[in-house]
This record gives sequence, structure tokens and C-alpha cells, in this order.
Amino acid sequence: FRSRAENGGRSLWERWLELHEASDRFPIMTMHAFCAFLLREHAFEAGLDPDFRIMEETMGPMEGAALDDAFLRAMRGDAALDRLLHETGWTKADLLASFHALDTRRYEARAWAKIRHAAKDGSPPEIGSLFASLYRKRFDFFEKENARRAVLSFNDLEEKALSLLKENPPFARFEHVMVDEFQDTNAVQWELIQKLKPRKGTLFLVGDDKQSVYQF
Repeated sequence: FRSRAENGGRSLWERWLELHEASDRFPIMTMHAFCAFLLREHAFEAGLDPDFRIMEETMGPMEGAALDDAFLRAMRGDAALDRLLHETGWTKADLLASFHALDTRRYEARAWAKIRHAAKDGSPPEIGSLFASLYRKRFDFFEKENARRAVLSFNDLEEKALSLLKENPPFARFEHVMVDEFQDTNAVQWELIQKLKPRKGTLFLVGDDKQSVYQF
């Protein structure tokens, strides 16, 4: 805390009130809200519909299940799908459950362990490759559907905002940037923050590695 003299003759309380009133001019938002703000403001350059929706805000369990059903219908008769189900003894519901486990990225190891242990004795080693191929096909299918419906996931927001700043550096027009809870940023978010770093301003990071969600 600086003295009254260092605050230009104002008390700490007066200085705080002044900063509080000025804060209305500063955009304060979550990382994903910022990415959405940036993409809507520059939707043309990002190649997006400015009225895009965010998946986690719009897609409930029923809509997610409908997309899974649509994917399975599109894959009907697919040799890789039929072989994987035959070799593992899984039902389609088992396969979707493993896909969902990978979607969350919290149970990735558990999902892959399920692949290994559910396979029948003597199953060929490429079962894992078949699963990975099907997961990728499902991902591509969802990408096309989301593009058609103008829906972005949280990952889409980060990646598209980063791509936008890479191609249009002037859009990172902020003089001062502060990031709170920095310990919880992922690799894409960190690269995005670096693109926002002002050349002549300041980048202020606040974090505590002991509170990182990635350590739990």
C-alpha cells in the first residue's frame, strides 16, 4: 500500500474508488467468453456466422445422443466398425461410452484400458488403431454437423480465436492484459495469451500451481 503522497494526495480508499469506476471500461471475462467475443467481432475474418452458438450452452443430453445416433447410422455397414464390435464383443452402447470417456479427457487412460481388457483373447493388435480411426471419423462427423448448425465447442472457440490472431495480429489491440487463475490454462490458451501480449504494455499473470486443476 502506497502512502497518500504516492497516490497523488489521495487516500487509498479514494484511489480504489477511482480505479473501480474506471474498471467499467475494461473488459473482464472468462477465456471462452473472450474467445467468443473476439470471434463475433471478427466473424467475417474467422469464416463464421456471427450468430454462432456455443455447444455447451445449447446441446443437452438428448441432442448429444441424437448426434451419436446419426453418426452410427452414417457408419452402418462400415467394415472397421463391424470388425471392432466383433473382436471386442462390445455393443454400440459400449463403444459410445468409451468415446464419451475420451471426450471428457478425464478418463482417457480408463477408456484405453477398457479397450485392452474388453477385447477377446487373441484379438489382433490393430484393435486400438481401429478404435482410434472410428473416434476420428466421429470427430470429423461432429465437426461437419456443428459447422452446418453454426455451433462451436469450447475447444473450437480457443482454436479458432488463436488462428484468427495468428492471421490478424492487429486484432490483439489491448495495451494491458491480466490473466487470473493462470495455473489452469492449457497449451492453446497459453499460446493465445502470448498472441495478446502487448508490445509496449503489460502482461500480468496471477496463479498458484498448488491449485492447478490438472494436478487432481
